[in-house]
Amino acid sequence: MTDSIENQLYPDVVKAVRRITDRALRLGKSTPMHEIRVSLGRKRHELDRLEREGFIRAFGDNYLPGLRAIELEGHNAAKLVRECTGPVLWALKSLYKRNGAKQYSAEEVRAAADAIAGDQTDPEVIAIGLLFATALGKYIGSWVISPDGLVTSVTPNEDILDFESIHTDWEEVVGKLQPAEPPETAESPAPEAAETAGATRGSRVRWEEIRQLGSGGQGTVWLVRDASRVNLRGAVEGIKASVAKLATPLDPAQTDANAATLAEKIRAYQRADDPENCAALKVLHEAANPDDLTKQLERMKREIEALQAVNHPNVVKVLDANLKDRWFVTEYFPDGPLSGKKHWGKYRGQLLEALLAFRPLVEGVAAIHDARLVHRDIKPENIFVSPERGLVLGDFGLVFFADEQKTRVSETFENVGSRDWMPPWAMTVRLETVQPSFDVFSLGKVFWSMLAGGAKLRLWYCHQEEFELENMFSSDPDMRWARTILDKCVVEHEADCLPDADALLKEVERVLAAVRHANSILSPSKGIRCRFCGVGTYGRANIYEDPSLFKHFGLPPTRGADRAGRTAMLRCNHCGHVEWFQLHGLENSGWWER
Repeated sequence: MTDSIENQLYPDVVKAVRRITDRALRLGKSTPMHEIRVSLGRKRHELDRLEREGFIRAFGDNYLPGLRAIELEGHNAAKLVRECTGPVLWALKSLYKRNGAKQYSAEEVRAAADAIAGDQTDPEVIAIGLLFATALGKYIGSWVISPDGLVTSVTPNEDILDFESIHTDWEEVVGKLQPAEPPETAESPAPEAAETAGATRGSRVRWEEIRQLGSGGQGTVWLVRDASRVNLRGAVEGIKASVAKLATPLDPAQTDANAATLAEKIRAYQRADDPENCAALKVLHEAANPDDLTKQLERMKREIEALQAVNHPNVVKVLDANLKDRWFVTEYFPDGPLSGKKHWGKYRGQLLEALLAFRPLVEGVAAIHDARLVHRDIKPENIFVSPERGLVLGDFGLVFFADEQKTRVSETFENVGSRDWMPPWAMTVRLETVQPSFDVFSLGKVFWSMLAGGAKLRLWYCHQEEFELENMFSSDPDMRWARTILDKCVVEHEADCLPDADALLKEVERVLAAVRHANSILSPSKGIRCRFCGVGTYGRANIYEDPSLFKHFGLPPTRGADRAGRTAMLRCNHCGHVEWFQLHGLENSGWWER
């Protein structure tokens, strides 16, 4: 791999790629996601680019190195991978011939490789080979990775019967992963020609309308098919030709071949409207007057620029645009927005599931804030659900550019955003004062709504009795952890709110780690389940009324009064287990009473 590719990436991103690759080459294992995300810091949004360009692949809770990552390491690394992957593919071909498409364990693959080689195969060769056989993606239908990152079993598909040379396959796949040469840089357009420049000169011919998805005050959204990916007319013509050939008497072998061709053409026609071949086309309505048209076009231009400025898997991507003709195309998510009723049951009262889904969304908003943008319209209707990418934020129609010029389209005192989701301090204020905390407040309300099962929270009243999550889910003591996030987002005054999504992300990660490790917020008045018997709950023991407690624990009774001011004790009402807390000198000594 040439140095030019390496120079396109940040040094810490290259380091992360090499860390994943080194682990795979030494141990035949993938790398846990959390290790890489933490090491990348604010460059976490580059993970999407690394995956898209073939450097890494995400699988469950792990990252696998792609073949381009191996090329980045040089000839010796590529040679090692080819030498390990070849025996694995030959073994899978042998197993497929005998038993067909089924799941084969690593031990079965090794035994088959031993039979072919007439000798014992090194386990490390099999481990590395299995890992990178999945990277080729040509012969493996599915695979399973263990918690420690090893590929434990694979299921080959029928294409494995065509395997002949790992060297040929390697060159073929790596060649496809090479990025296209960047287009020559054109001269910057004049300001008056900006609306027809760059990525806003798309061709509508590429997008074939399927059906209308919705319509609003600004425009209409259509589900469209990408004609550059699907040749629907060609598939229809192919079906017609295959049917005509089948109607002509031929020898049985030729008839079978024509039938197979017809079946393939029919499958191609049926796959034409698969989600990966579709997109969402937004077309502006005709403006009532020239001033409205100018404002509409400017707002659309800003939305396109904002979408192009942020590269993150949890932020929707713009695929094509033509500002002059008042349309642009974004990714399509067939599962719909988070506001759909079918999505709320998954998170209602499920703190861990909600946190795991919420965290990547917050990370996407952090990337928006890093690009000096404020979304201003975060709400469930604008958050789409993707099986692969989780919660994806879209609709940048109200985006605010926090640049020196304070680029904006809205009037100075115009309310922006949806009133149910915007912070109280943003109502009827000058837009020049809009800060990333605006989005943080909205994210907090989205998080509350996820846990509440789709309900709407009035203003900032998350601790009023009817909206208190701890009351709604009183049997779940972990729900108290939600308070530590909400109290820093859903607040009346901006000064009490976290400043941006990056700060919120740190808070979410802290709470997520605590919930995963079953930590408790010490609130004796609400009860904490005993961590020994698991039956009783801890309650505050009054050491003032019973000074003998000090004696039972080997403490001098005469010093009880002194110790009482610095000590707290919890006792299980079932098994009597006791927990002591020394509070003297702790700044947060009152934390566990909240």
